[in-house]
Amino acid sequence: QVGSTNTSTITLGVSGDTINVPSGVTINNNGTQTGFGGTNTPAFEAYLNTEQNLTNNTITIVSIDTEVYDEGGCFNATGSTATLNGISVPARTFLPNVAGKYFVYAAVQADDGVMSNIEYIDVYFYNESDAIIAQQRIRWSNNPIRQGYVSLQAVINLNGSSNSVKLKTRVATADGTGPLIEAYPSWRRATYFGAYKLIT
Repeated sequence: QVGSTNTSTITLGVSGDTINVPSGVTINNNGTQTGFGGTNTPAFEAYLNTEQNLTNNTITIVSIDTEVYDEGGCFNATGSTATLNGISVPARTFLPNVAGKYFVYAAVQADDGVMSNIEYIDVYFYNESDAIIAQQRIRWSNNPIRQGYVSLQAVINLNGSSNSVKLKTRVATADGTGPLIEAYPSWRRATYFGAYKLIT
């Protein structure tokens, strides 16, 4: 058979060569490929598995505590600093070890518990310098609600060594009492945080 060989590796060309595939030629790949395209990793998704009480109208980090997956091991779901991939990563923080653009997404569901009292919910992405990268607010000041849900998405450039993202929120109530962030079982996640690397 043309192209058959008894060796395990076939090398085409040498460094500096260009291999041209003419128009109209079809390349069929039924094997394993390496070195082509890219991957959407590091990637993670995690959610809040335990309800979190908030101080009214105060920006607070969301205590995301349960990972669905963490491809690359770059999200710290614990409540203290941890070393991941040789990098010190603060609590509840995503710090990827591969540079690139990342699609980052999150949602926060807040509940006053007993009455229509929530005036607004803010959701933020913060960086390693504790500066806001992106934010979203939904306001119900003229008609407070008992339960509200706000999502946020952003494409963020991260350098793969020190740039990080964490999720924060602020919920304001009409009577000044502290609301809570809701937590549900994994099959109906209400408050969650995730990211994946874009192939560019």
